[in-house]
Amino acid sequence: MSKFSYNISSVADQNGEAQIMLRIYVSREQRFRVKSGIRVDSKRWGKKNEINIPLVNTPEREELLEKRAKLKALTEYLETEILNMTNLQLITKDW
Repeated sequence: MSKFSYNISSVADQNGEAQIMLRIYVSREQRFRVKSGIRVDSKRWGKKNEINIPLVNTPEREELLEKRAKLKALTEYLETEILNMTNLQLITKDW
């Protein structure tokens, strides 16, 4: 069973958006930190390490909901792939 945690990068691009980083725990010896490719404004990153969605229905809200769905889909895909691996030693950061 693998475990995932999320953090936001401290480096922001010219739009003020920072990339969400995934920390993947495969086993005690295998821990990886990888980029998700999903960028979010750092003020929209909450204390619970998740994307804060505003209650007001705006285009930004729709964009953030889409990014949250992409992050969830990426996590589910990686978890499924890790569970289906027969040899967990083959999992590397490049994998």
